[in-house]
Amino acid sequence: MFVFQGEEEHRTVLKYKVLWGMSIARAFFDFSYLVKIDTDTFVDLPKLVKGLIGYPRTGAYTGKCNLKLGGHDSRTIPHADEYSYCSGAGDIVSRDVIYGTMELESSIHDTHIVPEDAYIGWLIFHVKRKYEG
Repeated sequence: MFVFQGEEEHRTVLKYKVLWGMSIARAFFDFSYLVKIDTDTFVDLPKLVKGLIGYPRTGAYTGKCNLKLGGHDSRTIPHADEYSYCSGAGDIVSRDVIYGTMELESSIHDTHIVPEDAYIGWLIFHVKRKYEG
């Protein structure tokens, strides 16, 4: 069991693990992409690396995308109808996008969205709004 800030593992605290992982990657690793996968996912790393050769190194956010936020969250989250997110076994985010998410205002980080896949999409939506206009 993973305990984070005194809370037991639950889908409502996964966003904190995502933010922690992004901040650790930024602080300690030189990377081009961050790959977030579910714990029950198998990855063929040589094929993944081969597939990323020639892929854009900036502005990348890919996976099984184009999902929209639904249910209760779509009524309580500002701009919920304006962004989509990637879900499924995992997604890939480029370094510049990760850095951008770390520079967002705390009010954006503090927004409660589940699942964490939708939360990542929320962060990236705001990175693109901030840097792309």
